[in-house]
This record gives sequence, structure tokens and C-alpha cells, in this order.
Amino acid sequence: MILRVADGSPIESLRRHTKTPIVARCGFCEGEYETRFFSYQRSAKIAGKARCRPCAIKAGRYRSGSDHGRWKGGRKKMHDGVVMVHKPSARRSYPYVYEYVAIMEDHLGREMQPREHVHHIDGDRHNNDLSNLVVLDTVVHKKAHYELEKIGYELVKAGLVIFDREKGTYVQSPALVALLAAAALPVAA
Repeated sequence: MILRVADGSPIESLRRHTKTPIVARCGFCEGEYETRFFSYQRSAKIAGKARCRPCAIKAGRYRSGSDHGRWKGGRKKMHDGVVMVHKPSARRSYPYVYEYVAIMEDHLGREMQPREHVHHIDGDRHNNDLSNLVVLDTVVHKKAHYELEKIGYELVKAGLVIFDREKGTYVQSPALVALLAAAALPVAA
């Protein structure tokens, strides 16, 4: 039951489907709660009586995690192909973390600290093998990426990596391909 409009205007001024804040009485616990007119209408239509959030939770209206109807096992693939897993924590506001973070936290037996980062040694964020992961603090992690970029430019200066102007990418030079073939190492495509 609607008791009053939150801004003090008359109840008769409410229009269908508006988001105007109202104060209503819960049809179950009889307590007052603030909601929006549209939400109140929807709640009353679905349940027969409008309910406050605590009563709706008790009735099973708000389900999350494995109780939710669209639960897919707690794994989701992001646009770049990196997997996130459901791992709620009191310290995190979002219940999903990158899979490599979850793997490292399980290995360490604790949560990652805010200044810690998981570094992929081979640079492939899809390779979450524990031998490819290392925990670094923010400064050391940035330095590792800087050093890797510096080595890349050294390879360009040495002529082992060349810039393909047509494709706009760096590629291995024929000299590097021959060097890798002689060492029996895989050649990148």
C-alpha cells in the first residue's frame, strides 16, 4: 500500500511507469520502505502484494550465485578471451576475478594484496599454468614490462625483428627465423 510520495506531492499525481520515489507499506512485515513507483507496481503485480527487499529476499525473489536461474557454473569468458571465475570476497566489491588471480590465490593460500599483480612470464594471458605465473608488486611488474619492451626494441635495432609497414605489425626477420630453425625452436606465425 502506498503511504505517500517521497517528495510530498499528492499520490494522485503519480503516473504509470514513473520512477518517482514513494514510501510504501510492506504487504508481509507491515514495515515502511522507500522504493520507486514503477518497482512497487511490478512487485505488486508479480507477488500479489508489494514487499520490502528483506521480505523479497526471504521469499526467494533475489537470488544470486548458484541459486540464480541463469547460473553458468561461475565462469565467464571476457571479450579478449580471458576467463573470469566466481570467487566472492569481503575485500572485493565484484565477485569475479581473473582465473590466473584465482589460481595464484589458491597456490598462495591467501588473497592477493592490492599492490600485487600476477605476471605471465611468456606474455600469454591464456596460459595459466602455475609455472608461467609469478606474483610481483606494482613497481616490479611495470619494470618487467618495460625491460621486455626494451629487449624488443634491441631486437629491432639488431635486425632480428622488423616492422611490416603494410600490416602495421612487427614480424620476425628471415635471420631470426633461420636462427630459431637452427636451434630447433618454434617459429611464431
